[in-house]
Amino acid sequence: MTPTVPPSLPAHQLLHARIATKAHFFICGLLFATWGVHVPTVKAQFGLSEAQLAWLMLAAGIGSLITLTRVGGWVARHGARPVVLCGARWCCAAPAWSAPALRPCYSHPAMCCSCSCCSPSG
Repeated sequence: MTPTVPPSLPAHQLLHARIATKAHFFICGLLFATWGVHVPTVKAQFGLSEAQLAWLMLAAGIGSLITLTRVGGWVARHGARPVVLCGARWCCAAPAWSAPALRPCYSHPAMCCSCSCCSPSG
């Protein structure tokens, strides 16, 4: 069986895709770094022990792994663009659904910037 080669995209679409990918990874890194410096604040605000905080962080990682295994099928079925746009909408809506006590922890301007600027367009 010979592998199929996807058709080549025009140069301007490849450039836009490359820029969007770099911007998305930059913003995700910025959000991760911002969360990292706020871990002690969140721990103190909610009165979490070291073990509770560790379990919560482990649960987030496990949730990411489970989600990643599902997203591959969604992308294969629906294409990358609809899946990215849907995920961006969920990321922007998540702070509105969280409890009022959690809103200060998740309100970050870069989150909505990531959702609106880095989703594929055109």
